[in-house]
Amino acid sequence: MAFSRNWERAEDNKPISSLRFVVCGAAPLSVELFNRFEKHSGIKILEGYGLTESAVACAVNPKDGERKIGSIGLRMPYQQMKIAILDDDGNYVRNAETGKIGVVCIKGPCVFKGYVEEVHLGSEPLIVHLAREHKKTG
Repeated sequence: MAFSRNWERAEDNKPISSLRFVVCGAAPLSVELFNRFEKHSGIKILEGYGLTESAVACAVNPKDGERKIGSIGLRMPYQQMKIAILDDDGNYVRNAETGKIGVVCIKGPCVFKGYVEEVHLGSEPLIVHLAREHKKTG
């Protein structure tokens, strides 16, 4: 469901008043917009992370419990996620330490095996091996 640009007007809340939460993906919300929307609407925003190659969702903030604005939240059930340090050739070196920048690698039943046409691969390797195959998300 997309919201009108004028969602702050009182009459615009009627169509969303039955919602218990909304999910934000594709790009992070600013902290200011996040707080403004929740305060005005009374509706919880759950930020998430996903990609086409994983049937959309990999992780989402919990509906109940602590949420961190700007965080992708917790992995979805049956989904494995690692933050890895890679070498210049895209090979796995080690898991990233907490708070360090790395590459998100995922594995699970919803992650596709690969593209049919090689044109989608570009110059990046599709799979990173971390004990077993994980999808390198970039």
